Amino acid sequence: MRFSNSGRTVVRAAGFCALSMMAAGLAHASHFRYGHILWRARPDIAPNTAEVTLYASFRRSGYPGPPVIGSVINEDVGGTTLSLGDGTVISGPNGDLQFRVLAFDAAQDWIYGVALNPANTSLPITRTYSGPGPWTAQINSCCRISTLKNAPDGSYRVATTINFNTDVSSAVATVPPIVNCSSGPVCSFAVTAGDSDGDTLFWRLATIGENGGMTQPGGLTVDSATGALIWPTAGKTLGLWGVQIIIESRTVGGAIKSAVAVDFIINLGSAPVGGSAPAFTPPTPVCGITLDLVVGKMFTFTVRAQDVDAGDNVTLNAIGLPSGATMTPGLPSSGNPIQSIFNWTPTASQIATSVIIFTATDTTARQTQCNTIVQVRGDSDGDGIPDLWETNGYTYNGHFVNLPAMGANPNHKDIFVEIDYMVGLQPKQAALDKVVAAFAAVPNSQFAIPNPDGLNGITLHLVTSNSVPFQTNLGSSTADVYDWTAFETLKNANFAPELQLAFHYCLFANIGPTTSSGDVDRKSVV
Repeated sequence: MRFSNSGRTVVRAAGFCALSMMAAGLAHASHFRYGHILWRARPDIAPNTAEVTLYASFRRSGYPGPPVIGSVINEDVGGTTLSLGDGTVISGPNGDLQFRVLAFDAAQDWIYGVALNPANTSLPITRTYSGPGPWTAQINSCCRISTLKNAPDGSYRVATTINFNTDVSSAVATVPPIVNCSSGPVCSFAVTAGDSDGDTLFWRLATIGENGGMTQPGGLTVDSATGALIWPTAGKTLGLWGVQIIIESRTVGGAIKSAVAVDFIINLGSAPVGGSAPAFTPPTPVCGITLDLVVGKMFTFTVRAQDVDAGDNVTLNAIGLPSGATMTPGLPSSGNPIQSIFNWTPTASQIATSVIIFTATDTTARQTQCNTIVQVRGDSDGDGIPDLWETNGYTYNGHFVNLPAMGANPNHKDIFVEIDYMVGLQPKQAALDKVVAAFAAVPNSQFAIPNPDGLNGITLHLVTSNSVPFQTNLGSSTADVYDWTAFETLKNANFAPELQLAFHYCLFANIGPTTSSGDVDRKSVV
């Protein structure tokens, strides 16, 4: 597994990959597939102002194009509009909302997109309310899929509760618009959610009144503490089933602060005979982890999936990518194995939680999900270390790294460096002290992001650590291209994974060859 964010990533919680299978074909009818509305307070605009984001999925073949990622559609099939709860209704220039397409699936005939601000499509939808609330933002329209087993051609309602007295943001959840499931014995997967301000989350099934009149699939349950959905499917009719889950943000005492709905479809098919489902393989991030990112720092990782069945093909897709994030090659993409590289540099306006669901679907429609929660953190001093880490430390794989005890300060730039050295090449402390002093003397006025405490310099924390065996040549170069394999081997053997998130690495080493006088070329490699 390999992540990159100037070497900094943190795992906050573990989850699981959700495996689901189906073999029946999809019915392509009506239009609504998925809905989810989230909000966050925007006190920088005005008191009681909310930024409201609507994600929805519709029948792809209902719109000209067909639409691809980046396309803008007028949602004139169902006439979807967004009611903000105070009499304000958001609609597009033709009376219907416009959506920018963020993902699509040609085989399942859906597009997934975000509703656009009709006044300025480059700005989010915001509303300044007359008071703290509670207010209910919702979409309430028609129609669900005609062949839906539990609500054919039914209306759909998806809502979120906005209350400035109790919360500053809602939970965010992501589910594929259509989840493939096997007919027996049990369909199970995670309804993954996160919360920016760390509230306790509580999952439950939506009532008929909350979801617009749809009866939930018989026997369906959701674990209130984890979001694990369990559905015994034996004897259930094959086909499409609508589901809506409510996710509540709660206080430690259990009081509800806000609530959001996520509405999606389960496609129940007969189990394929023989063969295996696709799997996510390294260097894919461990499914279910939460990654802490820093504003302004590029973050990248690779997602890879494959199927062991000979001649099979795997389609990789992603739902819930944050704005500005890219996948290379673009998704959906097929192969066996198949991989794509995630790349994103979050902005200051994106200090929030995103839930990304990667899906791998094989030729027989077996489908595996892998979820990743991405949490963007603030970095007041611009040193690439989240303020939260510098204040409280962080934990990675059960190892706590106490950055405050090491001298970290969220209001003054810090650089942490572990120094290892080959035998005989240990740097002198006096030399290191001079480097520390030079960093400390840099005028604050020279920084693009000045130290919030107003003081000059960068605090350079140099930690001399491991002695490693001497090697005459550490790697080699050909045509000015250096082979870093030997260096990476030493680094990985001596640089603790939990430190790699906040520390840089320096190795005092001989990288050869010897000079004509017989002296070795001794250098520090960072």
